[in-house]
Amino acid sequence: PIPTPFHFPLQLKQCSISLNFYGITLKNYFYELNSWFRFVEITILQYNQLIMLGSRISVPSLYDLSIQSLVELGYFEVEYLKDLPGIVKEDILILAERRGKAEEYVSSFLHPNITNLHINRSKISDTDLLNISCCNKMRSLEINPPMQQRYLHSSLALKQLFSSLPQLVKLHVQRNDGMTDDVLTTLTKHSPLLQELDVSGCHRLSDSSATNLASLHYLRCANLSSTLIGDESLIAMAGGPCAQNLTELILNRCVNVTDNSLIVLIDKCRYLSILACGNCPKVSGDHHLDSKKMKQVTWTFYF
Repeated sequence: PIPTPFHFPLQLKQCSISLNFYGITLKNYFYELNSWFRFVEITILQYNQLIMLGSRISVPSLYDLSIQSLVELGYFEVEYLKDLPGIVKEDILILAERRGKAEEYVSSFLHPNITNLHINRSKISDTDLLNISCCNKMRSLEINPPMQQRYLHSSLALKQLFSSLPQLVKLHVQRNDGMTDDVLTTLTKHSPLLQELDVSGCHRLSDSSATNLASLHYLRCANLSSTLIGDESLIAMAGGPCAQNLTELILNRCVNVTDNSLIVLIDKCRYLSILACGNCPKVSGDHHLDSKKMKQVTWTFYF
């Protein structure tokens, strides 16, 4: 017997295969035998080859090799995924997303107890967002589009999502045209524990909603690059509860930000140590070097 929790006894009766996982019969296969023999062959051969290399290397478990083979073959049928333990679904999703194979199947891997979901290489739909909203124990969520692309999610779907995640601590929503002022207001109202926020590239965000960031007592890191926020938001943040913990603020390509608000921000946010203002035409940087607490300051010179 192989000492791992993942095993699949093959029962060859009238050309059938029974795949068992954690004691659950995933599916009885009477077709596509070549593909499933390949799945078994890949897994066992990889395992045997690694064992033959000796004890000087770390040999992946049969569980890990089976997950790799499952993702390589792309067997993400909903009928058997829904019966898998939550931790197994997460392992499959992490690897599938890393290899760009999770598209159209994200919702199939969700479960009520999931706390971390990072989707940065596969596209997700409004339906996926609504399904994610059922995972109210979520603490870390990244829903960024693939590189050089943008999302246009429904603002309604985003509001539904952010009104359902009270334990959210980390959120990355980059380059999403569905992120409006109303959506950000909903987020700050329903996710009071937020510590890290990245809404860079969300062009529709302005001072109308960003001033609400000041109410986030635990906010430590904020990336507001390429948004329409200006001095009003920064002065509000300097005078609000978030000033007590803010350590990093990224404002690259924020054309409405000026020296006036940054001077106030640096003075009031005693723990602020990283400030980036690259390509902000109204920022000179003259006053930022005087603060001894700053560890990293960046801005752009204009001649």
